[in-house]
Amino acid sequence: MWPNLYKAYEKPSPPMREFCEGLSELHDAHPHGKPEQMAIQPVVRVHPVTGRKSLFVSEHFTRRIVELSHEESDALLGFLARWP
Repeated sequence: MWPNLYKAYEKPSPPMREFCEGLSELHDAHPHGKPEQMAIQPVVRVHPVTGRKSLFVSEHFTRRIVELSHEESDALLGFLARWP
């Protein structure tokens, strides 16, 4: 989706980054033939050595944002998918 997940995290405004940091995504590989691969994961990941944050969502695997309603989740994921 993005060539650099660090830059994908750094581009949105600080309030949007802060909002995303508290969210989790439902990662589901069922549509890709791997029904056993489903997990709840953070939307923003932190590199264990550098502490650098990255955006971790995928239009192919992220089904929804867990803490949001379906409508809010769809809107946020649509925004993030279109983010340059």
